[in-house]
Amino acid sequence: MESIQSAKIATNTNIGIGVWLILAPFVLGYSGLPAPMWNDVVCGVLIVVLGGIRTSGILQNVGLSYTNAGIGAWLIAAPFVLGYSNLAAPMWNDIAVGVLVLVLGIWSAQATRNVNARADRALGTRHPDEATRR
Repeated sequence: MESIQSAKIATNTNIGIGVWLILAPFVLGYSGLPAPMWNDVVCGVLIVVLGGIRTSGILQNVGLSYTNAGIGAWLIAAPFVLGYSNLAAPMWNDIAVGVLVLVLGIWSAQATRNVNARADRALGTRHPDEATRR
């Protein structure tokens, strides 16, 4: 149960962060800059949607947490790739949010994998990862 709760906390926190990411360009004053504004809005919407799907079946859809982690990695790189690393507000917001989303996505996925692996062992079945290791 502890791991399920951890996965829920991580996923729900990511949803909240996704909402912040959608609002950040307007709150932090860079809504007039297309690259960081659209990047944040699109990434925020994706994080919220993927997190919402994930919470509807916390023991399934583990890949969605890894996808959110990938979005987090993109947010860290985006200011440099999209050319707004010279703008403090969007750059530092994206880096901070990216680190959080990356860590929380991995945390949620790993917590769920731990629950699924314990359930498989209790039922005497093999987890798909264990089958490929042998």
